[in-house]
Amino acid sequence: MSLTAKIPIVLLLLLFTGNSYTQHFDRAAEELFKIRNSYSDSGYNSFTIQYQYAMETAPKKILDTLTAYIKIKGSKYYCKIDKMEFIQNDSVNAAVYHNEKMIVLTNPTTSTEKGRLVIDNWDSAFIAANIDSVMLSDKKALRTLHFYFTPESYYSYCIITYNKKTYRPQKISYIQRATQNYEAGKSKPNGIIVTVLFSAYSNAAFKDMTFDYTRFIKKQNNKWASVATYNSYSVVNNVYVE
Repeated sequence: MSLTAKIPIVLLLLLFTGNSYTQHFDRAAEELFKIRNSYSDSGYNSFTIQYQYAMETAPKKILDTLTAYIKIKGSKYYCKIDKMEFIQNDSVNAAVYHNEKMIVLTNPTTSTEKGRLVIDNWDSAFIAANIDSVMLSDKKALRTLHFYFTPESYYSYCIITYNKKTYRPQKISYIQRATQNYEAGKSKPNGIIVTVLFSAYSNAAFKDMTFDYTRFIKKQNNKWASVATYNSYSVVNNVYVE
């Protein structure tokens, strides 16, 4: 499994409610909004995420892991994951790939107003169109929500466990339908389960230079270039200017 394939483009935070199977999609969207705000308010936020990968037929056998260290302040975002760093502020989104010695620049993502986990597009319309039913279960301070998707959905399975008072997520597990392979004569799909574990939440202040992309790049004559420390890095400029 390549590193690129392992990093989910969309880090799911799916919500649903009800003491049994239900379709209360408005409540699901409300819960999602509260979870998003729990780690991406306007103050300083930092936390750690560990991705675990396993086959659907052997969910307890972890095949690989990947850890991300994330810092957020409003729309500004920083993430270090393996040999990569991602920085976003109001001006640019910079992805630094140290192994490849490459820096890719894009426009800031508008959805980062409430965080960089790409969950803002999971609104009530998406939930209603993709989710067949939902179920919840509570255990002390934790709540676990189970999604059941329509056959047309991009996903086939998802659960999220979070603190029902603080709304901070602790674990998300999901399967993208594209990873499920049906073998001849077998009915059980053998997809890849991605489990996301959240830890080390903190609201302590950190240095704002964390979001300073000029550590890596500079603008000369209206063109982007790497700074002296990274002069061996190539710069791919995908910034769109209207």
